[in-house]
Amino acid sequence: MNQKWVSRKTFFLGLFLSIVSIGCGKSQELPEVSKQQEGADRNNSFEILGRADLASYDELRKVESVVAERKPWTDTYWPFTAKGVSRRWDVKDPNDERDAFNWPSNYFRTHAEATNFPYINPMLSPAEKYDIVYRWRFGKNLDWFRLWGALEPMMGVEDQLRFSEKIEDKRGLVAQLGEQFKGETGETFKTFFPMTTDGWSVWLNFTSDPAYKYLAKKDSGEDWHWMGYCHGWAPAAIMAATPLHAVMARIGNQQVLFTEGDIRGLLTKSWSDHWPAKDMYFLGRRCNKNTEDPNGEIPAGAGGRGLYGSLRFSQEEPEQSFYVKAEYFAAFTRPNERIYPLSFEGRSNPDGFLLERYNGQNNTFSYIYGGTLEALQRYVETGSQADLRFPFLVEIYGCWDVNPASFHMTVIEKIGKEKLGFVIDRTRTGQVWNQPVVEAKFVFSDLKVASEVSDAGAAFRAPGTKYLVEVIADVKWLSEPTKPRMVYTPGFDDRYMITTRYQYTLEFDRQKKLIGGEWGTLDKISAKQMTPDFIFGFKPGSKPVDNLQKGFDYSGIIDKIHACSLTPETDGSVVVEGQQIRYKDCSMDLAY
Repeated sequence: MNQKWVSRKTFFLGLFLSIVSIGCGKSQELPEVSKQQEGADRNNSFEILGRADLASYDELRKVESVVAERKPWTDTYWPFTAKGVSRRWDVKDPNDERDAFNWPSNYFRTHAEATNFPYINPMLSPAEKYDIVYRWRFGKNLDWFRLWGALEPMMGVEDQLRFSEKIEDKRGLVAQLGEQFKGETGETFKTFFPMTTDGWSVWLNFTSDPAYKYLAKKDSGEDWHWMGYCHGWAPAAIMAATPLHAVMARIGNQQVLFTEGDIRGLLTKSWSDHWPAKDMYFLGRRCNKNTEDPNGEIPAGAGGRGLYGSLRFSQEEPEQSFYVKAEYFAAFTRPNERIYPLSFEGRSNPDGFLLERYNGQNNTFSYIYGGTLEALQRYVETGSQADLRFPFLVEIYGCWDVNPASFHMTVIEKIGKEKLGFVIDRTRTGQVWNQPVVEAKFVFSDLKVASEVSDAGAAFRAPGTKYLVEVIADVKWLSEPTKPRMVYTPGFDDRYMITTRYQYTLEFDRQKKLIGGEWGTLDKISAKQMTPDFIFGFKPGSKPVDNLQKGFDYSGIIDKIHACSLTPETDGSVVVEGQQIRYKDCSMDLAY
């Protein structure tokens, strides 16, 4: 089959939000995106990376190392268990019930009262500080009557929580608070505390859900401490320069200190929820398997090679695992349809074809199985259901996702040429850990004729493969601390730089053009090996997008504070919790 490079479809871009909205979290029955096979598919196409042609073997061999111009900065992933960027700096243990539930009377009351102070308590959370400047900038005077009307019933539930002993009773009360947040009470809080309310809403949803742990209580549900905003921190660390110092934001005679930690947190939050979708590229999709073990095995078949998925034709029939060797590009398919030749586990030849159809109205996929392409073509063109089967269940694993050829080209294009970097989900199981990648070194084997070598991946090579090259790639990425910091000392970020070694083979056609790849070596393919689960990034110069209707002002508040943090000089210093913090004065504009 001749490889055909196809531009990504716009409906796949719309699914990016669903994939990463849980951040460092497990899948929530989210829709899938890329359908990976050994020849790069549409969601692994080099065209996504800005390449209209196929890279040659000679071109790739010339690039032995790449490094981004700017080092990324580290930040906690602001876990949801601690209410994200709504967590105050003086909270020692977010799972302590005295802190966790003393919030209608504490957080919102003291936050609201702080609005009228000339100097804001620096221990307020990054979200609270943003909300205060937001109210100052847009002249949103607090409606105290409306606010206390929302707070009083919540404070009553808070009192009941203090005296409840059983976890199920506590969950029920937390659920009451969550329901209040979905109604008029929530709208009141969102009006005056748009960013702070986000952190509390997410926390209430998970804490009240019996499927998840209740305040880290043993055997009370699934662990969710790793859910957070790593999907925002990772691109922010690449796209935004490292803050050099704190900022004293001023409007009139009022001022609030944004520490380095506040600024990093707000940048993280901005890229989590308000990324510029038009400037984004995305390769691969999300694995939903083996949630508990980020470094664990994935569903695999013979020889350790990752399986593509499984299906059951009826409720009574057994599940059958399958591979997909190469997506079939058929002229008769519509933009929301794709076709995959299936090879069931234990068989070497294709065993029919699977038509995937995406429904953009409800973000769902449906599948039709045909024994022949002709049967699927008749169905698409005339609606005929002859020689078709409608599977009872199809599961696409998404765990053997990013093609090594696409991974290699991403490194070359985004770090080597753009000098910027990109984000990987470094774990291939259900947990998601997004990390910024900024450096890589390659070691290549000699070019080998595919038919003349012993090859563990021979059955899965891209159609037209003539030559093979083994590659060892040492890739540097940045990790994150578990807790936020108000001040970052020189060299702190460097301590979180980690190197991962990837091994893979690249596949070339007769003209020595890159057409695909396979994870592992010629000798071995293992389901235990670590590979990127998905990759994403943004065009140079991209910034988060304002959404003033929902209380998010990046250009007028966060971007301006960040810019003030980049100046080499400072204007003064304050002592916070025993730490001397130098700051730059930053005059904020009124928006009215």
